[in-house]
Amino acid sequence: MNRTICIVGAGWLGRQVGSALLEDGWRVVATTTREAREAELAALGFEPMRYRIGESPLPDADALLVAASASACIPWLSTPPASAPRRLIHISTTSVYDGLHGALTTDAVVPGVPPEGSEQRFSPHSKVTIADLIRLEGLFHTLAPGRCLTLRCGGLVGPGREAGRLLAGRTGVRDPESGAAVSPADLITRHIREWLAADLPGAVRNAVLPGTGTRRAYYTAAARALDLPEPAFAPQTAPPRHILP
Repeated sequence: MNRTICIVGAGWLGRQVGSALLEDGWRVVATTTREAREAELAALGFEPMRYRIGESPLPDADALLVAASASACIPWLSTPPASAPRRLIHISTTSVYDGLHGALTTDAVVPGVPPEGSEQRFSPHSKVTIADLIRLEGLFHTLAPGRCLTLRCGGLVGPGREAGRLLAGRTGVRDPESGAAVSPADLITRHIREWLAADLPGAVRNAVLPGTGTRRAYYTAAARALDLPEPAFAPQTAPPRHILP
């Protein structure tokens, strides 16, 4: 019998990972809150399932991939699931390191332990704080102790999300001298495939591409390669940071 993985958050990244796992023989159940999306998911070979975070128990499966946005996952902080599948994968973000500087490894931030000063929002347009992100990581590791893989991802790139389009033509882009934290879909998928196939213990990993250089150099070159307007960067005001894989 095929193993089943349920994907909560079957957006661009969830679909990339789900398609790869189908090739590996997994049965893929993909959740959605909208009936209109069900046919779309079924066409990809997934089994659609109506599910809303915080309003029902987690779907039954051998593994769970949480690829939903942080804001979508926030209801779990106040209404956590009673249990989780045996293997749990959480797509987190390198925004957990906001406010930190230098060469950063996963040890710089412990899931569930927000550092002092982490109550600011991780995005000007979000109500979610950096502390919320770290608490979410802690929640998933509590639900699946020793069986949770957290992947801290940077800018998602891959088919249909070319790096050159992410910042093309934007002005006032911050942190030009910090490292470009970029997470290709195939790199994330490789982490997940290997972790599931080898039945590895729980871990926290920075799923970022090594050797990308600075944000200024990387995104300028990426925009040029697609013949798009280059981003304009603001002056570097804080010490730069470099997130290490």
